[in-house]
Amino acid sequence: MKIGQFRLELVEINCTKNYTSMQAIWQIYKNVVFEFGQLLSPNLDFAIITAHNPLGQVCSAGQNALLDRVLQQDIAELGVPYRSLFGCDAAKSHMEKSWAIATDKNMAIRLAKHHKQNALYWVADDKLYLVPALMVGVQEEFIGRFSDKVIRAQNHRALTTQQ
Repeated sequence: MKIGQFRLELVEINCTKNYTSMQAIWQIYKNVVFEFGQLLSPNLDFAIITAHNPLGQVCSAGQNALLDRVLQQDIAELGVPYRSLFGCDAAKSHMEKSWAIATDKNMAIRLAKHHKQNALYWVADDKLYLVPALMVGVQEEFIGRFSDKVIRAQNHRALTTQQ
């Protein structure tokens, strides 16, 4: 299956270059927490991917929303269960809309690369891994128990499974 063959090319991305080193960005990615409105089954293996801030470049809220809609369309075409969530720092000073996607790791990496993401998260048996997509010089890394990184959203409900 081809991922969003033409949709992403139609999105003009005009974001601000981030001058933070790749190693520093990798460390930031490792300190993530996830805010869910609707929790997932603990028996499910899944990827967590965002479309926000491609290649680590800072985009406007409007640009990120457009990129997110394109990613959601690509996910829907896969025909697998998915949920929305937010990946954030512990203080919730930076939050990115993301998607938990019940797909295999190879498809998740392809999807992340297509959406110009440096990395993605992979969850298997409550183990959380940070997986490089476009980022070089780093390797997949276990970063803790997924259940320890989840906070429950109080004021919104995540989207339900789409089939």
